[in-house]
Amino acid sequence: MKATERYFEVLDEVLRGKRWSTDTDVLRLAALTVMSCPDSDAVARTRATAVRLGKKPSPLRSMNAGLRLALAAMLVRRRAPVDTVLDQVERGLAVFRRHGLRHRGAHPRLAAMMLALEGGGVDERTVERMATILHLWKKDHFFLTGIDDYLMAALHASRPDSPQAIGRRVEAIYQALRHEGMSRGNQLQLASHLLALASRSPGEIARRFGTWAEALRERGQRIWSSQYDEVALLVLSGVRVDWGATRVIALRDALRARKPRPHRSMAFSIASGLLVAEQLASSEDGREARTAATLRAIQSLIEAQQAVLVAAIAATSTAVAAGGAS
Repeated sequence: MKATERYFEVLDEVLRGKRWSTDTDVLRLAALTVMSCPDSDAVARTRATAVRLGKKPSPLRSMNAGLRLALAAMLVRRRAPVDTVLDQVERGLAVFRRHGLRHRGAHPRLAAMMLALEGGGVDERTVERMATILHLWKKDHFFLTGIDDYLMAALHASRPDSPQAIGRRVEAIYQALRHEGMSRGNQLQLASHLLALASRSPGEIARRFGTWAEALRERGQRIWSSQYDEVALLVLSGVRVDWGATRVIALRDALRARKPRPHRSMAFSIASGLLVAEQLASSEDGREARTAATLRAIQSLIEAQQAVLVAAIAATSTAVAAGGAS
C-alpha cells in the first residue's frame, strides 16, 4: 500500500472518532504518525493509549483529548511502555525544576517526553546538557529563545555532541540561512535546530535550503517563514530537489482534494511528512540500510516538529480558555 493510501485510510478511521471540540489538524498530525505503525489495530491502540494519558496520575492529563491522541500516536509508533514513559515525564519535570527550567505547561511536558523517548530516560546529566544548550542559544538570540525551544533542546541533549558544539553549529547554520536571504525569527531558529543534525557544512546546508525553497516557489508553493521547518525536513531527507518538490506539491494537492480540506499550510506540512514516509518505505530492504536508518532519524525529527505544533496548539487553546474565563 502506498504511503498516501495508508495515510487516508488511517485519517478516515481517526476522524470517525472525532469529538466536535477536537482540532482536526491535531488528528491529521496524529494520523501521519500512526500510519508508520504497520499493525492493523494501530488506531485502536492509539485511542486506548490516549485514554490512559488522560487518567490520573498522568502528567499529560491536563491536555485536551485531541492533543493526547497526537502524543499517544508517538508512543504507539515506538511501542513505548506507557506507564514507564509517564513515570519518566513526571521525574523529568522534577529535574527541570531543580535545574531552574520551567516545569509547567505543554512545552516542558513534551520536552520531558522527548527525553524519555530519545534518551531512554530522563537523568540529571541529560537535563543539565539541555539547560546548557538553552543557555547558549539564549546568548546568541536572547529575544528568540524561550520555553518553545525546550523540545528541540531536549532532542539535541539526547545526542552525543557537546552542548558547546551544538550551540556553535546551530548559530553557524542560522547565520548561513540569513546569508541566503531567509527571514530572521523563531521559525528560522527552529529550522536551524533541525538542520544542525545534518552532516554537511553550514554553507552547504543553507544553499540546499535555498534551492529547495526556490524549487517549491516555482511550483506554486508560497514559502513563508512558517514553512521553514518543513523545508528543513525536506533538506534532511536527501531527496533530489526537482523530483522531490514536484512530488510534495502533488501530495499537497491530493490532500487538499479530500474533505475536510486542510489549510494549504497544513497540507504542505503533511505532504512533506508523507514524502519522507514514502522514502522510508522504499528503503526498507537491507541494500539501503544506511538510507533507511537516516530516514528513521528524520522520522523522529518529524515527530519532534509535530510535537512543536502540538505544543503551540495547546498553548493557544489554553490562552483562549483563559480569555473566555476572564
